Amino acid sequence: MRNGLSAGVGAPGRGTVSAGGRAVEVVTAWRALAAHRPGGASPGPAAPRLLDRRLETVEGVPVPPAAEAVALEFVTPVCPRGGADLRHGLAGFAGALLNRVFGLARWLDTDVDCDRRALLAAADAVRVDAAGLWPMAWRRGSAKQDRWLPMEGEAGTVFLEGPLGPLLPLLALGAVVHAGARTTFGLGAYRLRVVA
Repeated sequence: MRNGLSAGVGAPGRGTVSAGGRAVEVVTAWRALAAHRPGGASPGPAAPRLLDRRLETVEGVPVPPAAEAVALEFVTPVCPRGGADLRHGLAGFAGALLNRVFGLARWLDTDVDCDRRALLAAADAVRVDAAGLWPMAWRRGSAKQDRWLPMEGEAGTVFLEGPLGPLLPLLALGAVVHAGARTTFGLGAYRLRVVA
């Protein structure tokens, strides 16, 4: 038993982990990677089974106090869609982020109370310094297509300066739900930092 977790051994490369009496079947990292590598080995005769499922909710997203300048530090590459490229201003990015938040709210059967037009107008007044972004390219394996797929994005830091008050809650939500395309792969994660 280590850190409150107990582990059992099953078939080679598989096992179970229990925490607090709940068991989850796990597959070792090398077998999981092989399963998603084009032409790689399959994970074995039986796919992993989900023995427990949890959904965590976070009440209240911390919004920084009123600030005139913030930095978006992209932890994972962001793949902007269409006019959402930060080099063209904040309005496109804010619009795409609003679409994502409203889409997730609809999926979760809840509402978002905000004036979209007012937020987009406020985004037009913000100056954007995207010189800290740099392009990235990599590949990911597709088990379905059994080949490598090219991926592109941008990483780095973007500085926003101007009347950010009405946009801070949206930017704080974006740090939680990620921004841009391919968020299901974990892309578009950023930290919101107030710049003094």
